[in-house]
Amino acid sequence: MTRRSGNGGEGIQIRAEAQGDRKAVDAMLRAAFGGDGESRLVERLRKGDDLIVSLVADSAGDVVGHIALSRALVSGDSDLEIAWLAPLAVRPDRQGEGIGSSLVYAGMDVCLGLGLTHAVVVGDPDYYGRFGFSAEEARGLASRFQGSALQLIDMTHAAPPLSGRLSEPDAFMELEPQAG
Repeated sequence: MTRRSGNGGEGIQIRAEAQGDRKAVDAMLRAAFGGDGESRLVERLRKGDDLIVSLVADSAGDVVGHIALSRALVSGDSDLEIAWLAPLAVRPDRQGEGIGSSLVYAGMDVCLGLGLTHAVVVGDPDYYGRFGFSAEEARGLASRFQGSALQLIDMTHAAPPLSGRLSEPDAFMELEPQAG
């Protein structure tokens, strides 16, 4: 898979979230999701020290997108730490510009650099399938988020299929499992 990181479109820089970005990230998440659930999730992930990647899409100093990846664990014959992608958001007036895609690719690049070989997401299979996430890949995972929305990617394209119990960060405990 070809990775594209760096720019998400004209004048967009993908970079690590800075302390000073937090209010803008919170406002952008509220606008993108029409509520405060995802902004509360990100805050809980920060407080629980579960975030391993937090990137923003910056357009001339304005935060127009955000991706968070946190620690998850697959327990089976041997334990494996993987990344859990949630949430991904782009400000509504900037959607459709490739910003979300650039954030996903950049986030996966950072995870690979940290030695994480897999990532999981609970989301739209049509959207996340374009990056290589697959419900079929996740079929060996036992999770309260079971179904077609639970998707896994082997970012190395070389690891054996994963199976075992998928444990999400404690911050996710307030989330309702999606049907699928």
